[in-house]
Amino acid sequence: MTQKRQLLLVLFSISYLIASGGKITGRITSMETGEPLPGVNIFVEEVSLGAATDVNGEYVILNVSPGSYTLRATYIGYATHLVQSLNVNTDMTTRQDFILKQEVIKGDIVTVVAERPLVQKDLTASQKIRTYDDIKDMPVESFLGVLATQA
Repeated sequence: MTQKRQLLLVLFSISYLIASGGKITGRITSMETGEPLPGVNIFVEEVSLGAATDVNGEYVILNVSPGSYTLRATYIGYATHLVQSLNVNTDMTTRQDFILKQEVIKGDIVTVVAERPLVQKDLTASQKIRTYDDIKDMPVESFLGVLATQA
């Protein structure tokens, strides 16, 4: 009989620990269009918890210990949004919606330069690249005519 009581006590303790966390949910939309934003990352900064929004802009973060937290929403092409002092209670759902504003991504100018060698050592046959101007001046009427002029 005492083993049954101990087992019940352990099971109730485990269920209490599992159910003791809160939940944070919300929806993230664009300020300019009002459309939901899929793939936005939401982080609870004080703990290593987070989520990403679904195709409807909805997110859910489960098992958040009771307390006051800072939420950070980040998305490429939009300004990062912080919500501070978000209170989470035991066995309660805290809703926090975000409206993100578009932001221009600033970066440095990148110039790519490439050189093509005159002789390619790994080719086993001759190769000629025909441009539109080359083909336009040929006395042919179809693609097969262009192929027939190749050696």
